Amino acid sequence: MHKKTVLDVAWAPLNGRSYHMIVTCSSEGAFIWFIQYDKLKKEHEKDLLKELIKLNIDPSIKVMKVSWNLIATVLVTSTDDNKIKMWKCDYNKNWNCVNTIEEEEQSEENDEDNS
Repeated sequence: MHKKTVLDVAWAPLNGRSYHMIVTCSSEGAFIWFIQYDKLKKEHEKDLLKELIKLNIDPSIKVMKVSWNLIATVLVTSTDDNKIKMWKCDYNKNWNCVNTIEEEEQSEENDEDNS
């Protein structure tokens, strides 16, 4: 799905699931990939890509870094607009932003006063 350079990839801990969750990010946003391996597949068949979800991130914002928590229930994205967003999946399999942390920019005057 990415047409531009992928900046980061994060595999979610498996934790007993029958599928893998992988998140990738680029200047186009972040995508969650669900991959399930079929042990009964024939040699010429490919693994099954179950779903692909694009997180609802403004397309003008570049996602720089992605990370899962230890039990893969929360996904964190870091963007070039100085925001960190936490995403959780609801019962309808929709990923929603549940928290946003924004870094406050310091003015140059404050930096000079601290010197």
